Amino acid sequence: MTKQYLTLLAVAATAFTTSGCMMNEKNHTTTPPVGNYEESSSSTDADGTTTNTSDSTNVSKTDDGKKKIITKTKTTKDPKGLMNKTTTEQSRHVTETR
Repeated sequence: MTKQYLTLLAVAATAFTTSGCMMNEKNHTTTPPVGNYEESSSSTDADGTTTNTSDSTNVSKTDDGKKKIITKTKTTKDPKGLMNKTTTEQSRHVTETR
């Protein structure tokens, strides 16, 4: 009985330690290296609405060595039917403070 209890305790401790490390990894924010990055996706839901999303990120360095990140997102939703397509565009500008 004691051996089973110790085994269970060891497994539980390992699980909690590992999950804590994973949470730390997800919460740790890093900036990508200098360059241009693009990503796009498309999906259609059960009602026939098609959603296209396009993301572009431009990472550069300022004169004082800080990273400047400009992110642009364009989302187009096209519900089934005629003349009802909508497009939204967002832009976000971030400069490192350190």
